[in-house]
Amino acid sequence: MTASSHIATRASFARNVLTGWVSLAVEVVVAFSLTPFIVAKLGAAAYGLWSVAISLIGYLGLIDLGIRGSVGRYINHYLALDDRKALDEVVGTSVIVLCVLGCLALVASVIVGANFTTIFPKTPEELGGEMGVVLPLMAVGLGLAFMLAILTNLLAARERLYVSNGINLVALVVRTVATVAVLSAGAGMKGLAVVTIAVAAVGAGGHYWAVRRAFLGTPPSMTRFSWERLKEIGKFGIAAFVARTASTITADAAPLIGLWTLGPTAVGVYSIVLTLVQNAKRLVDQAGAAIFPSVMKAGALRDIPGLQRLYMHFLRITLTITGLIAFGLSFYGTDFLRLWVGPQFAQGGLAVAILAVGYLFAQVASTATFTLQSLDHVNTTLKVAVVQAVISVALMFVLSASTTLGVAGLALGTAVPLAIAGALVYPRLTVKLVGEDLGVLIRRALERAAMVGVGVGAVFWCVHTFLPPETWSGFAVSVTTCTVLYAILGIRVIAGPGWRQWSVAGIAKVLR
Repeated sequence: MTASSHIATRASFARNVLTGWVSLAVEVVVAFSLTPFIVAKLGAAAYGLWSVAISLIGYLGLIDLGIRGSVGRYINHYLALDDRKALDEVVGTSVIVLCVLGCLALVASVIVGANFTTIFPKTPEELGGEMGVVLPLMAVGLGLAFMLAILTNLLAARERLYVSNGINLVALVVRTVATVAVLSAGAGMKGLAVVTIAVAAVGAGGHYWAVRRAFLGTPPSMTRFSWERLKEIGKFGIAAFVARTASTITADAAPLIGLWTLGPTAVGVYSIVLTLVQNAKRLVDQAGAAIFPSVMKAGALRDIPGLQRLYMHFLRITLTITGLIAFGLSFYGTDFLRLWVGPQFAQGGLAVAILAVGYLFAQVASTATFTLQSLDHVNTTLKVAVVQAVISVALMFVLSASTTLGVAGLALGTAVPLAIAGALVYPRLTVKLVGEDLGVLIRRALERAAMVGVGVGAVFWCVHTFLPPETWSGFAVSVTTCTVLYAILGIRVIAGPGWRQWSVAGIAKVLR
């Protein structure tokens, strides 16, 4: 990383990313351990509806009108410019407006819950009635999540994301214990919704305490409202809102479309697939959260060389991580589903591979969306996201309803537009904005990745064939072998000049 004061040092970036990965690893282990338990306690149909409820609350979250996306941008913007008055106004205005919008989301959840079986006629009557209680409870958790987003952005802006990761780990313990308790007591989806509220409350309280410490006891005001700041946030936020709405549709519409075209059982299968792929993808998301403040600050100061360095630094990281994920899920996804949740879910293996490859190609975009937004080109990301969403929804409907692909059709509808936008559209737009030099560096990185990809694919095929993962022990041996060989063959080639930072000694050095 550059030594510029507005860009995180290598030690800060590594600390934030590595603690995030540790927290994520624990969360993934818990999720994979709990999911079969949750499916067994709820049943496939109820689990499918629980997944739909999560998606619906995600859509209700769009009522924030992009403020959650804007607040992160402007917190870092005004910290870079050392304008404390504007920072207070950004935070205070965001808190007040999000509280009002959270109440509106609660009202909307009550209406949708009361009419759930009318909106989704394939829903079993006995399960549809529960949604009238579940959705409003989850909407309360959404309101707490609004506040948590502001607090997390404040910590990240102070390079204290590692503290947020620690708090999230505590909240995970609370959620795990509570989930087992409520489902064992037969509380079903209602119990899970109450757990959601409890975890959100623990997280919000812990983050507020951490923000006070990060700002030396004088955190930004939570009540300082400004019409001028609302207009500023709103102008950026509306564009971010439309772009995020479109991106949410692209990522989360599949369960809703699947409920219409395939039924709740197929949605249950696809939800398991999505859980597997999205948990793997979160390795990259953690790194993105750590690099976001630096990109926003570099953009505020119009530091073009800094934006280029950040793009390439993140591209090497994402190609290295996502390459392992894509090959691993493509070769071992079916086996994992069979061992994890039973042979009836193995049909989702093709969908896992499709989504994994789509996410791999999407990583070529690196910090493109952050870069465009930091330079006030949020309308560009809006246009790309809207077109991507329209194509994605159309493909999901056609491929799931009019073909025999089933859940694989849903996956293709998500993956194809995602890959095109990430691998082609966003890199071209960013290069035009920050300079052709970046295009040359991107091409070199992709050439290295393509070169190693052929060899890695052959290695994974050989290991999977000669060390078949028929049991959990066999699976562990086979996957571990592939991971070690990938590290030997791939990391140095893909990561380029910075490959040494991936060694244990390198990581220890930047943390000192």
